[in-house]
Amino acid sequence: MITSIRQGATLERSQVEAQRQSRLLVLALGLLSILGIGLAGYMSYTDLLGSVPVCGGVGDCETVHTSAYAYLATVPVAVFGLLSYMGITALALVRWRAKGTLGYLASLGILVLASSGTLFSAYLTYVEFFVIDAVCPWCVASAVTITVSLALAATDVAAQTRRG
Repeated sequence: MITSIRQGATLERSQVEAQRQSRLLVLALGLLSILGIGLAGYMSYTDLLGSVPVCGGVGDCETVHTSAYAYLATVPVAVFGLLSYMGITALALVRWRAKGTLGYLASLGILVLASSGTLFSAYLTYVEFFVIDAVCPWCVASAVTITVSLALAATDVAAQTRRG
């Protein structure tokens, strides 16, 4: 009987720890997505105004933001990043509040947005370095932000899958 009580207490502690870690992951995802909104929002704002982001002597924002790769059709690429980060923020809020299937679906949604954002950022980073031969530090910061978001989202989905 004492053994089963100890096992129950150990199981309860591990469940509480798993929930705490899950909430920290979601909080980190939310904070990263807010950072991403700031980065992509600034780049979208300058692109839509037809101005160039301030690079502060680091990189060549003008070359990057005036290249043909800075637009998809007529929409600045940064706007798509902004929309993705806003989607991740919304899903992180759902994930924070929801349990069970809805929480898991929100995590999967974050994973999809972060995966597609990371792939697109990898392509754009390749273009910066090897095609237009110019680097925008704002773009690199956004690429790092979405890639870290992907790692956290994958960790969250894997943890939920293990828990069942």
